[in-house]
Amino acid sequence: MSPAIAPVSAARSISCTPKVTSGRARRVGQASRSTKPCGGGPGSAVVRAYTRLVGRTLIERRLRDVSDRLKAATRDLAVAEEHLAHLADEADEARLRALVSETPLAGQEHREAQGHAEAMRRSRDELQAEVRRLEISQDDLLDRLMATRA
Repeated sequence: MSPAIAPVSAARSISCTPKVTSGRARRVGQASRSTKPCGGGPGSAVVRAYTRLVGRTLIERRLRDVSDRLKAATRDLAVAEEHLAHLADEADEARLRALVSETPLAGQEHREAQGHAEAMRRSRDELQAEVRRLEISQDDLLDRLMATRA
């Protein structure tokens, strides 16, 4: 049994005894007014344990989501870097051709290749920023998850 589940089951046995009426146990929601409600008030151990467990489950779900998004963003970043390297080489070759040939067409090809390389560089920078944001989010969620264990 995991440590996070143990407090819930232990706390649940504190005051969850429905009143027996007419030889059969009523459901907790149907208990008469003379019995205590199951779990006690807002500050009871059951509520605290349940809140801790639900909060931990939500954090774990968000952590899995962030992890999946981080993996995808990292893959996209690697592809973008490969594309950028290719486009930068192409732009350099077009620049050399434009210098050697000194024709307007070669100059235009150079400007187009340079524009493609710059667009890919911006895309790569956005992906790098996204990876950084996701890493920070993942670190925050891991810190919150460790705080729920304490």
